[in-house]
Amino acid sequence: MGHISRYPFIAHYQGAPTDHIVHLSNGKIHHEGLGRSFWFRPTTSALAEVPAIDHEHSALFHAVTADRQDIAVQAVVTYRFANPAMVAQHFDFNIYPIDRGQQPQGPRQVAKLVEQLAQSITTHVIAALPLSDALHSGITHVHNALVEQLSQQTRLSDTGINVYDVRVLSLRPTPEVEKALQTPLRERLQAEADRALYTRRAQAVEQEQRISENEAAAKLELARRHKEIIAQEAANERLQAEEKAAASLIAARGNAEATEVTENARAAAMRLIGQAEADNERERLAAYTTVSPEILHALALRELATHLPAIGQLNLTPDMLSSALGNFVATSKE
Repeated sequence: MGHISRYPFIAHYQGAPTDHIVHLSNGKIHHEGLGRSFWFRPTTSALAEVPAIDHEHSALFHAVTADRQDIAVQAVVTYRFANPAMVAQHFDFNIYPIDRGQQPQGPRQVAKLVEQLAQSITTHVIAALPLSDALHSGITHVHNALVEQLSQQTRLSDTGINVYDVRVLSLRPTPEVEKALQTPLRERLQAEADRALYTRRAQAVEQEQRISENEAAAKLELARRHKEIIAQEAANERLQAEEKAAASLIAARGNAEATEVTENARAAAMRLIGQAEADNERERLAAYTTVSPEILHALALRELATHLPAIGQLNLTPDMLSSALGNFVATSKE
């Protein structure tokens, strides 16, 4: 907003770059434009300051559908003052002269006008739609109608106002109707949630059952493998025992065969020795056949003496000595 400096009989206005000033003196425009600076006579001048910036007005109003249901519509309308001089003529943007503490009512008047026009258009659009269609596609219908019809409003164009953007933010029924409409959806969502919960529980039970079956199968497999290991160990022990028995049998057979060979060799040797002794004995006996009995007796005594135990003392009687000497002499004579 511009600044007015007052002096005796004269005043000075210093405008802002976003404010369009209109200076009227005696009913004629003397200064007009953005950011103007000039002197003026307070007694003959009137100043109107129109903002050159864009204005956004948020509006909330109600409309009734074709089936008599109330709907709240929230929209934002963006407009600007295309012809500030014309706007200053139709709305209160006066900044001088003005009572102390008073504010220009032009911005509020324009916002109210735009809101009323938007509400009128929206009311006609919603009145042609049932509640279901209004909730489903009402935002699009209202937006298109506002964009098209606000730009054609002569009430705006004749006063230098240009609407160039419209946004419909929401379109909602009354809380009771909204709650009633949400009930089937909530019930369906709750049913789906319950179904999902039951499904998850069933899956959890199935998963637990599968885990239990896997654990049981694992235990059975472990028992089977343990049984196979025990059987394999028994088979290995049996095989080792058979191998040991076979080795023992082979060793026994080898020992028996070796013993048999040894015994056979020993028997053969004994046979040979016996045969040799028998041959020697036969030859010796054959030699004894040509010897006299006395010599045989002597040899027998000698042989007997070799096999008798040690004789510590021998007693010969005279008869025995006489007989022996007699025999010896007789033998010598022969």
